[in-house]
Order: sequence, then structure tokens, then C-alpha cells
Amino acid sequence: MSHPTKIRTIFKKKHKEDKTGFIRISFRQDGKTKLLRIPNLPSIPENNWDFKNDRVKSNHKDYKELNQIIEESKLDFINSKEQNIDEKYKINFVEYCEKIIDNQYTKISTKKRFKSSLAYFQKFIRDSFKKSDIQISELNPTIFQNFYNYSIQGELNPNSISQYISTIKMLLLKIEKNEDLDFPSGLLRKIPTPKKISRKRKVIAIDDFKKILSSKIDNSKLEEARLIFLFSSFTSMRFSDVATLKMSNLFTINSNGKYEIRIKKVQKKTGGRINNLINYQSMMIIAKFLNKELLEKGDREILENYLNILTLYNTENSKDKISEETKISLNINLDNKILKRHYIQNPILISLKEAEKYKNNYTTNIRYELQKNNVDDVSIDVAITEDENLIYIENLIKYIRKEILKENNSKFNQLQQMQFDFYKFLTSILQNYKNKYPNSFVFPLLMDNDFSGIAEENGFSNPSVEQFKKLQKSIDTFNKKLSRIANLLKIPKFTSHSGRHTYASLLIALKGTDNVNIVDLMKNMGHSQVKQTIEYVNELNTDGADELTKLLSDKLSGG
Repeated sequence: MSHPTKIRTIFKKKHKEDKTGFIRISFRQDGKTKLLRIPNLPSIPENNWDFKNDRVKSNHKDYKELNQIIEESKLDFINSKEQNIDEKYKINFVEYCEKIIDNQYTKISTKKRFKSSLAYFQKFIRDSFKKSDIQISELNPTIFQNFYNYSIQGELNPNSISQYISTIKMLLLKIEKNEDLDFPSGLLRKIPTPKKISRKRKVIAIDDFKKILSSKIDNSKLEEARLIFLFSSFTSMRFSDVATLKMSNLFTINSNGKYEIRIKKVQKKTGGRINNLINYQSMMIIAKFLNKELLEKGDREILENYLNILTLYNTENSKDKISEETKISLNINLDNKILKRHYIQNPILISLKEAEKYKNNYTTNIRYELQKNNVDDVSIDVAITEDENLIYIENLIKYIRKEILKENNSKFNQLQQMQFDFYKFLTSILQNYKNKYPNSFVFPLLMDNDFSGIAEENGFSNPSVEQFKKLQKSIDTFNKKLSRIANLLKIPKFTSHSGRHTYASLLIALKGTDNVNIVDLMKNMGHSQVKQTIEYVNELNTDGADELTKLLSDKLSGG
């Protein structure tokens, strides 16, 4: 490996007005130019210095002696520098990289990732050279090519190999900069790095998602996990952000009768800002996790009453959904041959299913009687079409359908008003609740006391080792619960991140690809670049980030 030779002598004046200056050795170190004093060298008049050749001019009476001192000083410096460089190239690579990881990286997740890559490289060194470390001077393109081949033969997936090699490259760059070394030209470029393979994102089918949404689970811990997963799905938030969501992150807005509850938070992973509207479904879930004992008695009773009446899944109240078995009360013509067989007095209770059954039975009987008398098919159809009893019951079916839709519409409007009233009520109690308990976590995934001393704006992205372990344990525990839920519901397994993947897909399934705007979706998912969002979906187009959140809630609650 070559050594730095960017060394020269320069004329340095203390002030611009000075007529004399001092000679200094100039060199580059740590990306900066540094100056070194030459011992026993007096100041020199400016007109005696040759700026082109960095020498004392012959018009100085002692120019030979002075130039000799300068050259000897440069030579001594170069020798000491090269000796120092030689020592640096003897540094053990793995040992030095461990120090870099410990001292120069703060995020525990980054340290963990880097150390796993370094550990695999060390395993390669042991297997290939029968020793635990290798000196920097021994590094060359062949070694890294062999490391690449070793990884391939170890049947690692391309993404792991890419991560390991990228990490080693980054550590080499750190060493080169830290120690002012100069690796052979092209060393880093010649290290082969496989392309990452895009992992297929696991998306929950809409029917399976509705199962999760509508299936209350008897086990209280699993039910908590189901609700928290749904919250993540409706807000598109990562599990790490849901787990660290505090009451202080909930902002309530009441502007001219317009009520909003928003999440304002710094993302743990990216440091980007979340500013998401909480829809009806998410509001219901937050309400279920509020500590009712900490509420005023009156508020507690109102809240529990709302929660008992309202549900997360209200398809039975959809104004457009007709139930064939819904019975309505009405007065009918009891002289009708079809109906007088089943009813003797008004009012009657009748459903669409029953009316259709009576109609079909009567039609079958007419057809049978006419066929017995050898009536042709055309005449049979005319007779059925003109039968007054059948005409009456067909009109009855239309009337029943209209009345059910009218009742559904009334119930739906009542539900919408109740949801609005609840949203308004929750807006008021949340403000008081968060003022009293701002540092309480919204969901019981982490203990408040374990994270009481952490500064949210940057702390959740830089927890202590113990806090990091608690976060990881929380994710692992949560995913195990989700696996149990999938087994209970007899649907494919899903994880804490599946809701985030599913969020975009559900919106597209419910509204259509052409009606979802990629920029709005990017904002809701907290991506910093559109290309990240495109990984989830392709060509999209709509009108407003908040509208996506509202749409997802309305569509799945029967709106």
C-alpha cells in the first residue's frame, strides 16, 4: 500500500503587512491541511523566498545552509511519517472495526447490524486463514472476492451478503479517513456486491382483514394485540411508533364545530414527522385503552356507554346492505291466495326471504297444474305473468325492500351522528387526560417507567441498551400473539409490519388504483421519498391525505 506524499514547504507570514515570514512544512491529515514548524530556522525576508520552487533564493547570504535545513527537515518528517504509516498498516482489521462500531455509531440497531456483518467476516478469516484477525496491510481485492464466494457457498441470501459487504466497505472508508491511509486504487470498487432482492411484501387479503376486524377474542391479551394491530393498520404507523406513542402525541382540534384528533410524532426509524388524522376506527381503539379509573366518574360512564353501543365493525348497519331475513311489520291483503295460507290477521311480520319463498312455491304449483292440462309453455308464462296474486306479492317484495332500505338509512344516520358525538366527546376528554398524563404510553406495550428519562424528539431512535432490548422483546412478544390470532381465525400468519403493508393495499382495493394519490399515500405512510411508496403500489391518483384515512374507516365500518 502506498503512503501519502502531499508534503511541501511554504512561506507563512503572521500578518499581511509583514515583510518577513517563517518556513513551515505543509501536509494533509484527516482531510485537513496542517503546518509543522522547522526547528532552528530563523525568519526570512519575503523577497528572499522563491514561491515557485519553495526554496530560499540565492540573494540571501545563507541560502545554501537554510535550504539544507529545509530539505533535511522534510526528509526527517517523511521518514517519521512513513514509519508511522507502516505501523498503522499493521493494525488488526477486525479489532479496529469493533472500536469504530463502539465509538462512532450511537444507534444500537446500527451497532448490532454492523457487528453481525463483522462477525461473519471474522468467521471467513478463521476458516480461510486459521486465525481470528487480519492486518490492514494484508487486505486486497482477492480477499474480498474470496469473501464474496465464501458467502455464496454459505448459501446466504443475496440481501444478507449485500449487507455484510456494504458494512465492510463502510468500515474500510472509516479506517482510511481515521488513520489517513491510502488504500490501493480501486480496492473498494473491486469488492463485488450483489444486488438486493426486493422482498415480497406480505399483504393481508381484505376478507382476512375483515375477520381480524370483526372477531373479538376472549383471551384479553390476544384481544389487546388484535386491537393494536388494527390501530397500526388504520394509521399505517410502524410498530415501533405505535409502541412509543404517548398521550402527549395526541392533538385535539375544535375549529368551528370541526373536530379532529391527530397524531404528531417523530418517527423512531427515520426521524421524519408523523402528522396523521385519527379516523373513527382508530379513535375507538384508543378509547378502549384509556385507563377508565383515571377519568371523572361522569366521563367514565358516558365513555363505557358509547363503547357498549358502538363497534369497530358496523356492516350490519350499512344503508345499502339488505338482509334477506330482516322482518318488517305491515298490513296486507289477506284475500291474496298466496298470503292467506300463512297469515290470518294484520299486521304481519314478514321478510324478503319468506315473501320470495311464498312466491316461488305458488309459481311452481301454477306451472304444475297447467302442465298437467297440457297447456303450452308460452301460455303458461303468460298465465304466471298476469296472475293477480303473483303481481301483488311481487309488489310486496319491492315494498319490503324499500322499507328495509329506509330503516337502514335511518339507523345509519343515527350511527353516523353517534360516531360524530363520540368523536366530539373523546376530543374533550382526551385533552384533559393528556394534560394530566402526557408521558403515559397509549398502548400497554412498554412500561412508562422504563422510558421516563428519554427525550422523545431523538431518544426513541437512540435508546439505551436495556431500552433497546425491551423494544425488541415487545416486538417479538407482539408477533407471537399475532401468530396465535391467525391460528384462531384460521387465516395465513401475519406480523406487526403486515398492517403497514396492508394499509395501502386496502385503500386501493376499496377505492381503486386510479383514485389513490401516491403523494398523499407517501405522507400517510411517513415515507421520505415517493419511490419508497411505489414499492407498495403502482400508478395512483386522488385528493387528500386525510381523505384516505377517512375512507378506510368508512368503507370497513359499512359507510
